[in-house]
Amino acid sequence: MVADMAVVNRCPQCKRKLALDAFQCPDCELILEGAVLGEEEHSKEHTLIRSLLAPPQESSSRTAINVPEDLVAAARATIRRAAPERTTVMSFLAASTDVPTLDPSLDLTEFSLSDFEAFVLSAMDGQSNVDTIRQLVGISRQEMQAVLQALVDKKLVQIREVEAKGKGETKRAAPADPVSDELPVFKAPAEAIRPAMDKPRAPPPPPAPPPVVHTPRVRPMPPPPKPPAAVSPLQRAIELEKAGDIDRAIEVLERAVAKSRDPAPLYNRLGIVLLKERRDFARAEKYLEKARELDPDNSVYEQNYFRIVALNAAHTGVRTNPLKPGRRT
Repeated sequence: MVADMAVVNRCPQCKRKLALDAFQCPDCELILEGAVLGEEEHSKEHTLIRSLLAPPQESSSRTAINVPEDLVAAARATIRRAAPERTTVMSFLAASTDVPTLDPSLDLTEFSLSDFEAFVLSAMDGQSNVDTIRQLVGISRQEMQAVLQALVDKKLVQIREVEAKGKGETKRAAPADPVSDELPVFKAPAEAIRPAMDKPRAPPPPPAPPPVVHTPRVRPMPPPPKPPAAVSPLQRAIELEKAGDIDRAIEVLERAVAKSRDPAPLYNRLGIVLLKERRDFARAEKYLEKARELDPDNSVYEQNYFRIVALNAAHTGVRTNPLKPGRRT
């Protein structure tokens, strides 16, 4: 009974039980009536993309990331499985120098990740190798192999093998001996030598040298430059966020969301993430309004938009009429 008293609030949309201080429903992603944001400072961790890819949380504060038990169990097991497609099976252990990269054909609507998988994925900037990422997220080598296996199985991540320094170098062949211009001298056997005659015969004239033909030296054409490898917009956003360029990372994410097959849920999610992680009220209101415009029959997007307008007014002290964008009251 005491446990039930601690969770007495319910989501008005999907009727899920929630904590009294819940900010949003993690199921339908509705921002709750009377939701309040604390004055937390921006985290130095890479939380923007992790929060975008991870399942929604009802709290407005950031929660610690723990290694899930199923990943620990998978790490203890042998990472070898039989499957018809070799590309989806990591029967080998990824080397510490290999670089995980995101599949360039990914669509943001295709993600289904756990909180921990999203945490690891947000550290894959396309340049850091396996061991660097492992140390950054603070897990063992076995756990890193297990989470890589899961992401490869979901066709989200590719492993790029990096050749060791000096590997593949071929030993140069020794230069051939120079060709001598001297003709071989024929020596007849001693018994075949005839006595010298009174007047020796004149030797025959040497043959005329062949005409010299000057052919222009043709330099081989250099091979054409390789086209740049395709990069997923999400991969680029991760790289920018890791470099600290949050504004450009958000711009890349906005373009990726606009090109997705179903942008309305992603605009809603991106607006809530910017609200919770960055306290960016202006951008949050902009993206929630886009979600509402794209899907006007969705009551969750409608309510979220009106509530972010109220939160923005409470934060800035400037009231905006949500029914007439641009007009202030």
